[in-house]
Amino acid sequence: MGKFNKKDANMKFPQIPWQSLQKHWNRIIPPDHFLRKKRCIKIIQWTLVWYLVISFIMLAIMELFTERNFQ
Repeated sequence: MGKFNKKDANMKFPQIPWQSLQKHWNRIIPPDHFLRKKRCIKIIQWTLVWYLVISFIMLAIMELFTERNFQ
């Protein structure tokens, strides 16, 4: 394996413009408020993500079992 070059990484993966995203986000929520609420937002976000994932898995399992029972 050769050396890992930053130039190659930039060519392969498109860079996300974090500065512009931050500016846009600061328009919605002021930065000082965001820093205070950051942890809370993260916790809420992850609980929602896990809830969605688990609910979809449960739905898939239920779907499989109901199909087998009714055939």
